[in-house]
Amino acid sequence: MSHFVCWVFGNDVEGQLEAYCEHSAKSYTLKTLQEIEEEHIGRIPASAMDIIRANLKGRDPIVIVSEEMLYDKEGQPSAILRDACNMGANTVLVADDQGSFKVLAKVSQENGKWDWYIIGGRWKGQLRLKPDTIPPKESLKAYESDSGLAPANIMEIIDKKLHEVMGKDLQGLGPENYPSNAYNRLPKGMVDFKAMEDEYMTDPEGGQLYLRAREIISGVKWLTWAECVEQTRSPNGWFSRAKAEERYTEQNVIKILRKELGQKFMWLEEALLKLPDEHFERVVRGNAWRPLAFVRNGQWYERGRMGWFGVTYDEMGWVEWTDHVEAFLAEVPDTEMITVVDCHI
Repeated sequence: MSHFVCWVFGNDVEGQLEAYCEHSAKSYTLKTLQEIEEEHIGRIPASAMDIIRANLKGRDPIVIVSEEMLYDKEGQPSAILRDACNMGANTVLVADDQGSFKVLAKVSQENGKWDWYIIGGRWKGQLRLKPDTIPPKESLKAYESDSGLAPANIMEIIDKKLHEVMGKDLQGLGPENYPSNAYNRLPKGMVDFKAMEDEYMTDPEGGQLYLRAREIISGVKWLTWAECVEQTRSPNGWFSRAKAEERYTEQNVIKILRKELGQKFMWLEEALLKLPDEHFERVVRGNAWRPLAFVRNGQWYERGRMGWFGVTYDEMGWVEWTDHVEAFLAEVPDTEMITVVDCHI
């Protein structure tokens, strides 16, 4: 499933997020792998099983259960299955008597946005404190805020993942692992947005990656993966994955990007690379801090509805969302708290 960063403004983080919990499910539905692929047409350049295989190789939590485990004797979602989901499983596969797999899809309340969350999480220390300021006592430094409605072992899972990616042991994170100005909760007026952006733009795996990619594609006409999919889509809505991949990968610019950037190329939002010059730098700099969703006074705002594999639906364009967030922030008092939350769905 997916993680995304959400900011909660003001106090009572738990209370404001509670209304958007997905755990009011009354029943479950099962979807075949083909149905999952059809839902993600044009959004993931791989089959559902390819992604599941990759998750297994990466040792992402995947739980396999039988259909009999879905409900208890009273016909309610079983405690066993809820425990399985609370293990931090990214995928739950349900096997039938013939050994065929389906993917579990939880049916939840209409407003369900998350199934668990944790303060900081994958976005620990995202906020930077302005120089020469003293934050109030309710502020939270990066290493102080491993709290939230998360599975008990989730930090062990997250730290293990960070260890695999960053090549160092991050168990028991303490002050020495973060900049002294890294926080998970600060008043808006004390957040140094410019410092965050400047730091991101000098990061070889952040802004520098976008600048290098932008340099490579400069003056070249090319198609994103989504555009290749649309060009191969038939009137009935179907598209040829093979033709889309052929059209996409045969482009010289894609070959160069993959050669120059390696696997890091997959981290890029291709749509950002096609932004006009007057928007490109501002939107890319906003990657340093711009959340995918935020909550204020109990009201949820989002760029798009988050789905599996990090895919969003019904989403705003990057320029529109950046404009929206910036305008919203301008109306928030400097004394109002911002709390960084890692949400899972």
